[in-house]
Amino acid sequence: MGTELKSLQTLQNAKNDTEVLEALKALYNNEAYTLSPYGLSPFEVEILEDIVNNFNDYQRANLFLERFRGCSDGGTMFTYNDDCKAFYIKHIDDLEEMAEEWEEGTDTKVSSLYKGFNLRHYTALCWFAYETIVNNLRTIIEETEN
Repeated sequence: MGTELKSLQTLQNAKNDTEVLEALKALYNNEAYTLSPYGLSPFEVEILEDIVNNFNDYQRANLFLERFRGCSDGGTMFTYNDDCKAFYIKHIDDLEEMAEEWEEGTDTKVSSLYKGFNLRHYTALCWFAYETIVNNLRTIIEETEN
């Protein structure tokens, strides 16, 4: 837990977007959360970069993480289907692997999480990845603060 605490302190003291991003990467780069035990995947880094674009200091980060209810609210890199499609094509293997692991672990299809939205498969997987990373960050921060 020492590494997470240090990363959280770095996040709390970050002075600019670059420092915030590096602190988030360090905080999130944990085998319990990342897709690969070898470090963050490119799609995880892109999502963390988008999260940083939603705030630039610790207070706003906490506010974003507190208030974020899902991609359906907008304000993320996945506002439009074309954005989701491009991201999905770029990261298809990692996104499919992430969904497959979750589906096997929960015995629930990712698509069932978005029944009322009538989403394309690629949009559902992009939303799922983004929301999973935000929820994991919430968990990491809460556990580290306590």
